[in-house]
Amino acid sequence: MNASNKANRAAFELPLLFLKFGHISAIECVFALCLVHAGDGNGRGHVDFEAMGTDLDRSAESCRRYLHKLRRVGLLETATLDNHGGASFRLLIPHDNGPVPSDSFSDADGDNRRPTC
Repeated sequence: MNASNKANRAAFELPLLFLKFGHISAIECVFALCLVHAGDGNGRGHVDFEAMGTDLDRSAESCRRYLHKLRRVGLLETATLDNHGGASFRLLIPHDNGPVPSDSFSDADGDNRRPTC
């Protein structure tokens, strides 16, 4: 597997990991996966909230909230709203060449529900 494929795989796996540990909801995970699909190989892209809302059977405002939530939890490095009902974004794409070790998901109390990345 080349480096580009590893980055793409990591980009798809990260939202699922955040879902597994309860940091995002299922619909936020689906939204994140749609952003991964819409982005280029470097994780950059643009989303139109109206079109995405239609695809997900949600309102444009809901999609805007999902984008902000993904930014807050760290799945997006940047998200910039435009004046046309959309946003430019850059996904967080881990550049690790191996799987994420399970012990990297614990806080000071040993609770394995909070990613440290």
